[in-house]
Amino acid sequence: MKALSFKAIFLIVISITFTVAIWSINTPYFFEDYISSNFYEKQKIYLDIGWKEVSDSSQAKYYREYRLDQDSNFIGKVQDFYISGQPQWEGHISSMKPFIREGTCIKWYQNGQVNSEINYNKNKKEGICKFYFDDGSIQPSQYYKDDTLLFSAYNLKSLIKSYDLHDLLESGTHVFEGNYYAEYNQDEKAISSYLSALQIVPNYTYAKEALAQLYFEVQMYNESIALWKEIQTSHPEGYRVLYYIADVYNEMGEQKIAKSYYDEVIRYRSRSVAFQNVAGDAYNEIGNIYLSNENYSGAIAQYSQAIETIPSESYYYSNRAWAYLLTENDSLRLLATDDILFSKQLNPKNPDAYKYSAIANTYINDLNGAWQDVLIAKELEPNDVEIENLYRQIYALRNPPSYASNSGYDSSDISVIDLLGAAIIAYEIYDISKDIRDGNYWEATKQIATDAAITWGIKKIFGE
Repeated sequence: MKALSFKAIFLIVISITFTVAIWSINTPYFFEDYISSNFYEKQKIYLDIGWKEVSDSSQAKYYREYRLDQDSNFIGKVQDFYISGQPQWEGHISSMKPFIREGTCIKWYQNGQVNSEINYNKNKKEGICKFYFDDGSIQPSQYYKDDTLLFSAYNLKSLIKSYDLHDLLESGTHVFEGNYYAEYNQDEKAISSYLSALQIVPNYTYAKEALAQLYFEVQMYNESIALWKEIQTSHPEGYRVLYYIADVYNEMGEQKIAKSYYDEVIRYRSRSVAFQNVAGDAYNEIGNIYLSNENYSGAIAQYSQAIETIPSESYYYSNRAWAYLLTENDSLRLLATDDILFSKQLNPKNPDAYKYSAIANTYINDLNGAWQDVLIAKELEPNDVEIENLYRQIYALRNPPSYASNSGYDSSDISVIDLLGAAIIAYEIYDISKDIRDGNYWEATKQIATDAAITWGIKKIFGE
């Protein structure tokens, strides 16, 4: 066998050294990971839902595995897991307390899909960071410098290839300016900032989304729809854009067109949590459309679909409860009670749950219960006109003498006609509930004031 020449051996050594050097640059923790996994014992701790260490695994939501060298320094990857054993996070750290991340760190959803890939330098985000929804579809990637977000876009890599970095950063600065102005209701300045961003980078989808949403908020509906439809052609989450288009048409009063877009959203049929949230809202909005057209059975069916899609959303239950109450069917009104209870449990700060609970209690003449509910609703939404009117109505029912005196009635004005009116009113409560159902709260309030005054007069006459 012919021996290798010194020159050949030298070239082989140089090649291997160069390859290892390049590999080390691209995978800076390769050797550390290899050594740690083969020569150091794995440690394990359990963590609760707030990421605090617990000794009992039954109290844990996660667990963490790591290795320490002979000097108790972290070596190799740190890996976090859901208690089921499904990976939750992995990366390198230089310290546990405080938790300082280094290099590329990956996070997973519980269904196994990647949540994010973020680059760190001494716990500060650096460079391109990627984000995903739980079905694997992408969210806008973000570009960081020293933990400062400079730019965000769906097609960030292609934009970096297509545009000068200075232009991208200038465009991103205009978007952040627009976000700032929009937050403080300086709408004209915000629109101008977004348009400036798009002049520099015309296919900056993130800027288009922000502008389309602002157009919607300032009631520039046609401009909003045009921009959303432009976005739809290249947006990775088509169903989300369809939902936004439906919302705009719905706000314009174009309910038929809006429903067609909500239906299109639902037809996507994805199992991801991100999609389910959008689909649940689509069912809910279709229910609202049916409700506004007094198609209560249709509304109930849509709210039920919303609840089946996202069982944890409080407002779906309170909306269905309201539809049950409006049917004026006693058996369905009983179902409203269960929905109201679920709604309160899921979100104790949902004012609609307490508003509809107050109305339900008036139907069974539980005025004390109605009063407690409307007080909570009023505290949660002090500027809500409907809740304010309901508050006055229930106050009138509970305090007829004082409300009647405030309404301009005098006991000396009570007559036989008043007694007849009181008798009629006693059997025609439907008129009041119809006013409430139709949104004629002022008419209902006047009716209740009249009732209160006459009731007070009757009590005066009969000495009760």
